[in-house]
Amino acid sequence: MNAIKFYESNGYYLVVSSGFWSDNRVWIHCAKIKKRLVNKTKQEKSTEVIFYLFICLIILLIFLLFYLT
Repeated sequence: MNAIKFYESNGYYLVVSSGFWSDNRVWIHCAKIKKRLVNKTKQEKSTEVIFYLFICLIILLIFLLFYLT
């Protein structure tokens, strides 16, 4: 767990932090980290932006629907 900051400074990101109990009833901290090895293409970036804009639009429409009724 002490090395997470080191890995984050080298391009990794924390996916989930968890742990488990050892046989001696000691909690062992664990972390799942990932690093994207290949940069996203322009098309992937554009698709991601369009997706998030679409989600924001849906949330806005739902909010307006409940606000106006």
